[in-house]
Amino acid sequence: MPAKYYKVSTTEDGSVSVNAQSFKIMARGALAEIKGICKTFETITPSITEKFNNKKHRSGVEVELEDDGVVIDVYLSVHTGQKIVEVAENVQRSVHEMIKNMTSMQAKAVYVHVVDVDFE
Repeated sequence: MPAKYYKVSTTEDGSVSVNAQSFKIMARGALAEIKGICKTFETITPSITEKFNNKKHRSGVEVELEDDGVVIDVYLSVHTGQKIVEVAENVQRSVHEMIKNMTSMQAKAVYVHVVDVDFE
């Protein structure tokens, strides 16, 4: 069973832990300001889900809490005409900054998966 909390700090008075759902909320908040993102994926069909290691990507953001840090996967669609690499780098930078500002810790990794390009 995956961990639900990541210990951010420990003091003589106790410890501070952050719930995995909180990291998802922080990451989704970071995505709100990025130009070029069409949408994150609330649901993905089972055939596509199998291509992504059988995980369910209900919120478009998945969080794995590991002993040495937090790993965040973002699944999104990009508007046509946008430079995919620039959008992905902006997502990584924004999510890293949000996690750092909200928890005073660094995310171990932020992986951006561009699942679709919206031509509409």
